[in-house]
Amino acid sequence: MRRAAGARAAAAESGEVVEPFPASARRLWLLVFDLSYGSMSGLLRVREGAREFVTKSMPPSDLAAVGTLSVDTGWKLLVNFTRDRRQLAAAVDAL
Repeated sequence: MRRAAGARAAAAESGEVVEPFPASARRLWLLVFDLSYGSMSGLLRVREGAREFVTKSMPPSDLAAVGTLSVDTGWKLLVNFTRDRRQLAAAVDAL
């Protein structure tokens, strides 16, 4: 236990990013918006909820991606899996 704490302290001093837990323990969220059959008011409500989730409810260790699905254009990935909440919120706002 002391070795792990010492290794973390040494890594922090050297400027390395230290993960508090293994990468396999973090959650991945894929937010997919089906644009085929929804109404504009429904899309606005969904955008609000998704933005709220991304900016306030997701733990910092989780990753998320944003994509759309449409009959006209098919599948599009707007933002790949990232921790950057501003980038995720911008992708949700761009819908």
